[in-house]
Formats: sequence, structure tokens, C-alpha cells
Amino acid sequence: MTILKKHHKATIAIIVTVIVAIICTLAYLFLSLIDFHFYFGWKDVKLSNTISIKVPNDWNESKENGMIYFSKDTSNDKDKIILFQSKAEDMYDFGEPLNNDAKAEKNIISHNFKSMIKVNGEVNSLSTVQGDAVISADNVIYKTDYVSFNNNDEEITFYSWNDNLDTDTLEKIADSVSYN
Repeated sequence: MTILKKHHKATIAIIVTVIVAIICTLAYLFLSLIDFHFYFGWKDVKLSNTISIKVPNDWNESKENGMIYFSKDTSNDKDKIILFQSKAEDMYDFGEPLNNDAKAEKNIISHNFKSMIKVNGEVNSLSTVQGDAVISADNVIYKTDYVSFNNNDEEITFYSWNDNLDTDTLEKIADSVSYN
């Protein structure tokens, strides 16, 4: 009788383990399906050795002066700039004004670009900051959205350009980040 009880307990333990494994596998597949559906029509873009994001399939990825920018084809055979990268060393903390002697950098938008202040921002669970910033390009001041990806000592920041990107899409990009 005790041998039967021991076998009975072992059998129940095996059955419970198998059921838990099946539930975990189904949950993983379900979450993968949701992620696929959420990002259907999007592609993976590797920003660096450790940071990847998803962007819409119809966006073109290009580099100029070592910085990435995203554009979209338009009917007049000209690309419409959507997001452009700024180097981390040109970023300033929330509300900190740009110093007059700060070095401007070349990028796709302007040869005289400066990040002036980050007006506000929210940090998501993946350490991505998304918010509003004030920038200067060729001495014209713009208010724009930005997203900043941080991994260890690496920071990659993108600014939207000319209202070519809505806040919901930028938030979706921010939530798509993966750190390798």
C-alpha cells in the first residue's frame, strides 16, 4: 500500500509538472502572437551592437555622418524625414539650457543643430525615455518629440521632424526596444 502511495505521489507530481510546462508554453506562444499582431507590418532595426527597435516596414533607414535617420518615400521622389538621431554627448538633462559654447553637430536636418532642453519625458519599463524637447536647427527653434534608448553607458536619441510622426507611433517604437 505504501509503494502505491509513493507511486501515486510521483505520478501526480509528473502530471502537475507536465501541465505547468504546457501552460507556460501556451502562454509564451500567446504573448508572441500578440507581439506579432502589435508589430505586424514593422521591421527590426539594429541601432547598435546592443540596442534594436522596430519601425514600420515602409520607413527607409539611412546613415549620414555616422548617425541614423528614418525617412519615407513620397510621391515627388523625395524622402520625407521622420526621425533623426542626435549624439548622446549633445543631450542635456531635463530643463538644463544649452551652453553658448556647446558644439553643434552635423546631421541630416542641419549643420547647425543643437538640443536645447528636454521639456519633459516619461521613462517606460525598458528604460526608454520619451517626451518633448526644444531644438535649434540653423538658428530656428522647434518643439519636437524625442525618444532616447539607454543601455549601460550607451544612449541613442532620436527626434521627430516637422510633425511627420504621431506620438502613438513614437510610443510604440519606444516600447519595441530590445537590448541584446
